[in-house]
Amino acid sequence: MTTAPETPTNATDLAERALIGALLADPSRVRDVRDWLRPSDVHEPKARAIYQTLTELHRHGRTVTIRELPMVIAADDGAHPTITAQDLHAYVQVIPAASQQLGTQHLRSNHVIYARRVLEAAARRIVAIAGSRIQEATEHCRDNPHLGAGDITATLAQTQQRLAALAQRLRQAQGFPGSLISAALGGSVQDTPASEPFEIRQGPASGPLTIRAVLEAEREILASCLTNPALHAELARWLTPTDFSRPDHAATWAAFNTLAQAETPIDYITLAWQCQRHNPDHNSPGLPADQLATMARHTPGSPDSAVATVAHASLLRHTDAAHQQVQAIAQDRAADALTVVSTAEKAYRNVGVHALRLSGTIPSRISAALDSSRPEAQPRWAPPPPDIPRPDQRRSR
Repeated sequence: MTTAPETPTNATDLAERALIGALLADPSRVRDVRDWLRPSDVHEPKARAIYQTLTELHRHGRTVTIRELPMVIAADDGAHPTITAQDLHAYVQVIPAASQQLGTQHLRSNHVIYARRVLEAAARRIVAIAGSRIQEATEHCRDNPHLGAGDITATLAQTQQRLAALAQRLRQAQGFPGSLISAALGGSVQDTPASEPFEIRQGPASGPLTIRAVLEAEREILASCLTNPALHAELARWLTPTDFSRPDHAATWAAFNTLAQAETPIDYITLAWQCQRHNPDHNSPGLPADQLATMARHTPGSPDSAVATVAHASLLRHTDAAHQQVQAIAQDRAADALTVVSTAEKAYRNVGVHALRLSGTIPSRISAALDSSRPEAQPRWAPPPPDIPRPDQRRSR
């Protein structure tokens, strides 16, 4: 029993069937598309098997009749679906104006245009799949913070490589380079072994990060830096305001940096004055003076775990934001395929920059900054405010 190709359900199916039909009618047309359209770009299994066979035959300079093609496909080692003569006939019949004539001139089928449409649909699928892989790595990282950011870093590197290669193929398709482009560009992209990623140094295994844990870690860092100048000097080279989840925490970290850059002594008073200036970049003036005064009584400790938590949470936020941006552009049918791929490539490249910055180990000199036995590590600013008894307490004495 033989079955014809499935009935097309959308424009992509129509483009695939018309492309395969045009190539079957004239196999020499394969040279126009093979360098930038890969078999994996063809979604329907039978159409993909026919296209793969036609490109391999053309690459090796072989020609076979349309009657011989089903046997050639069947003889291939690949797990291809069964192709029948009825299948091939159905593909040829779908070509628009394939047999029409205008005087003595045959109308040329638009196989290159069809191939571009197939590639565009494939590009959107590839972008969606890439986003799903990154999202899976992000969720794994979110649920297992003790493992560090290695999965995200490696997945981002592979994704950027695939998207860059896809963008190049889209540009080739628009330029219609034909067989002048090296056929090697039409091969599959192999995953290059990524260098072993550095991981955030974490403590023992813990559960998923919670909003409360992240906020407490951010306040721990701010309080520790308020009581230890050397600690802020080291962390300022590593953390940025965007690594803090709350606007007032981000604005407070920006205020720390502003005072340090101006070489202004940092204490809870100067920081409060700097924070009360509205910071438009973070839509917040920073923490209020009373909270900073309370933080100034913080007992210095080791913020390694807090720094790792903040860095880890920051990377997850950057990745989530990029994924949402890519999803939005991939679903925007008004955007052309190259814009979709370029936007995704840029978004994940930016995440990669944050990943490289945040996935390293905590700066080693933080430990030295916390060593109170070293004279250079002693705080050089005003002591914390004294605990002043309330009026009702003084009357009771």
